[in-house]
Amino acid sequence: MPATVALGVELELNHIEMYSRSIEQLDHRMAELAWGNEQIELLMSVPGISYYSAFVIMAEVGDIRRFESAKQLTAYAGLCPSFNQSGKKPTRHGPITRKGRSRLRWIAVECAHVGRDTLQSFNA
Repeated sequence: MPATVALGVELELNHIEMYSRSIEQLDHRMAELAWGNEQIELLMSVPGISYYSAFVIMAEVGDIRRFESAKQLTAYAGLCPSFNQSGKKPTRHGPITRKGRSRLRWIAVECAHVGRDTLQSFNA
């Protein structure tokens, strides 16, 4: 390998190592902040929700008291089912609307998958 290429590879590997250490430090700090925070701990009591997920949910939702019902929160996240009403035809329900906070919807779906897998491993 030419010396210039080897130098470039070495520099990139140093960057990766530096970023990896920074990520580890941030991860450790987030874990420290999570413990002792009542709202984070309450969210983490739900199977599939980690401290990272709880922080994302809190950042996306803000003050939970602004929602009068779970229905409003699911609509805000775009997790409520779509429906179609037309005249005398019966109401047809479809997939989630995907309108609303995409990051909140993403983390909720990811947490649901992890929670499902966790509960399935307990039942196995």
